[in-house]
Amino acid sequence: AITDFDYVIRMEPDNVLAIYNRALLLDKTGNLRAAIRDYTRMIDEYPNFWTGLSARASCYRRLGMTAKAEMDEFRIMKAQMDKRLGIQPRWSNSKRKQMRRRSEIDPNKYNQIVVADENNAEHEYKSEYRGRVQNRATGLDAQPMYHLSFAPMANDVHTYHAFAQKVESFNSAHPQPRLYVVCGTVPMDEVASRRMLQRVDSLTTVVGTTKGQQKLAAALVQRAVAETVVQNYEGAISDLEASLDLDSTSVVALWQRAYCQTMMNEFDTQSRNAKADATTASLKSARIVADLGLAIQADKDNQYLYYNRGCVYMAERDYTHAIDDFTRAINIDHSLAEAYYNRGLARVQNGLKTEGIADLSKAGELGLYQAYSVIKKISKSN
Repeated sequence: AITDFDYVIRMEPDNVLAIYNRALLLDKTGNLRAAIRDYTRMIDEYPNFWTGLSARASCYRRLGMTAKAEMDEFRIMKAQMDKRLGIQPRWSNSKRKQMRRRSEIDPNKYNQIVVADENNAEHEYKSEYRGRVQNRATGLDAQPMYHLSFAPMANDVHTYHAFAQKVESFNSAHPQPRLYVVCGTVPMDEVASRRMLQRVDSLTTVVGTTKGQQKLAAALVQRAVAETVVQNYEGAISDLEASLDLDSTSVVALWQRAYCQTMMNEFDTQSRNAKADATTASLKSARIVADLGLAIQADKDNQYLYYNRGCVYMAERDYTHAIDDFTRAINIDHSLAEAYYNRGLARVQNGLKTEGIADLSKAGELGLYQAYSVIKKISKSN
């Protein structure tokens, strides 16, 4: 993809869409200095492009260039303060004349997938995040669920490692491989996929040689997490069920099984006739809620379990219960940006537009900058 964008940019040196998308890919593949070069070209063209500034700051930090990172972060913070005071920079008339159409150049949508419009040849930039195409077109997608993985969460929202006491207790008893609480998934290249499959094989050997119910239950959970990373959700669920047969009160197993079943449901919904499978999907969703309910009974102070259950209710359009669970998560962790974001969307869908916008604004303050674009869309709608 980077090679293709190189070609496009050679043919069209001012194609800002290609420049920004190449920056995202260079960032993801670890070529940080080249990513900074492309982010800088975007920022020079659009000084108010805060998403680009945030991404460039992240690259600077990973390179140890703290001073430059702090300068970009200060610009973002100042813009947020100015926005609260009603000071909003605008494009000049000369800048507007450079644009082809407003729908064609919108830097805030450049990190999203391109699909053809239904009625014309223009392109619309949809969200990268999961979901059906018609849902992505609205730009009102919920944030993903928290789950367990083998690498800590690394994004521009959280600078800390998500902490759950039950997971730490599991790691203390079974330190290798260590489990982390993460939100969302990271695309894997061929090398990373091969390594994770090798880990599945090594954990299979561990499972086959482990004696004792507790150790075997833990080994099954660890292999299930590896299978989750490579998106073998069916295999992961099978291991988690075997683990729960040995230890029915395991919070980590219930938590991960609920997540894997959610991902399976999404795949089934997208690949089959939704109406024909409505009853089956409803039963599977009830099972997810049941798993999370059992996990919550054993770990009542775990904000991520309430948040996940809220995500399930939200997907079922049960906005009242979703709002209640997101509120419980926020009461435990006032810095959980994803909970504010999703509660904001749920409130808007439930007719509480003012409260929903307030939640989305809070999510933006906590680092989910796309919340501001969502607020703009909601404010424009009737």
